[in-house]
Amino acid sequence: MPHPTDHAAAPYRIVIAASMLLLQFAMGMGFLAAAPLFPLIIDRFGVDNATVSLLVGVSSLAVAVALVPASILAARLGSKWSLVVGGLLMAGTALSPLAASFAVLLATRVSFAIGAAITLSGTPGVVLRWFPTRELALINGANVVAQSLGVTTSMILGPRIAPALG
Repeated sequence: MPHPTDHAAAPYRIVIAASMLLLQFAMGMGFLAAAPLFPLIIDRFGVDNATVSLLVGVSSLAVAVALVPASILAARLGSKWSLVVGGLLMAGTALSPLAASFAVLLATRVSFAIGAAITLSGTPGVVLRWFPTRELALINGANVVAQSLGVTTSMILGPRIAPALG
């Protein structure tokens, strides 16, 4: 699809925006989702506070380390496929309740972080491709809002639904 101009924006961009906002929301939900569950994780795996904090620390570090290689990968895959791959890797956190060991749980967090790095690298290309210049600030701001709402949602809902998950 050709780049939209300020005169003719692609009408399908609303679907693209909704998809990106859901992906950004999911990224926000996953980023700190483990934090309110630390007491349950400590009990389940018999780890201490310093060890359980790796679930957030390693995620942050992995995003930072992976961003440059993820940007190269996103450029090779293209924006669409980088968001698909990034989203699938982030979805690895859905397997967290099934983790048989702390190491497996930590691996799901690393998968999430690498997926987040790929998603963060692929998002600008989608935004530039589908949105005219006059809408760039709005869609970029909406993406950050979606991430923030995801973090907030995970902090509020995580401790409430964790007992039901075991």
